Amino acid sequence: MIIGDTTQSIPKTQISNADESNGLASDFDTFLQLLTTQIRNQDPLNPADSTEFVAQLATFSNVEQAVQTNDLLKEMSAQMSLQNMSEMSSWVGMEARAVMPVPVDGTDKTLILNTPVVADAAEIVVRNTAGQEVQRIAIDPDVAQVTWSGRSPTGEQLPEDIYNLEIESFSSGSLLGVSDVETFAQVREAALIDGQVILRFPSDIGMPSSSVLGVRNAP
Repeated sequence: MIIGDTTQSIPKTQISNADESNGLASDFDTFLQLLTTQIRNQDPLNPADSTEFVAQLATFSNVEQAVQTNDLLKEMSAQMSLQNMSEMSSWVGMEARAVMPVPVDGTDKTLILNTPVVADAAEIVVRNTAGQEVQRIAIDPDVAQVTWSGRSPTGEQLPEDIYNLEIESFSSGSLLGVSDVETFAQVREAALIDGQVILRFPSDIGMPSSSVLGVRNAP
């Protein structure tokens, strides 16, 4: 389901759930017929243990209840997904904050830095889609936010592409660890895929709505 699509259709889950329920009812009728036939044709001199019949009936009843419970959970999940979808549609046109790849397209990007407070040095490491390091920029570890347009401090411009950014933090020359870089991107679309709301951003970047850390009005 995509926001703005006026086409209405019956979800496949509803069809499959109905088929499962009908199949279960049919199987239960068949089971009772077989059980009745078995009782009628048992050897009078060596009758089957009645507890065996009760156990068979109880087992089938448990299976029936489990299937019905699964159907109910699927229906509840679908309703919650649609509700989520309705709420997320209001995000279209806004800027979402999340850990995501950063496209270089000639515009400035706001980067939110998560540098440990004990770090005395830090560097932004830029990698291309192949995972190769293409740029390394020294930053003030006390700065929480910077603007980046794909240029290095010496003015070198990266080709237009999508890049993965992370921060390497140091203390007295020793690497403390690597942390993620958050950025803002405008939400272009909200789509319901496999029961999960997926947000689409420029450069065809997509992620689950649960990964978004915040939203703001687009400048």
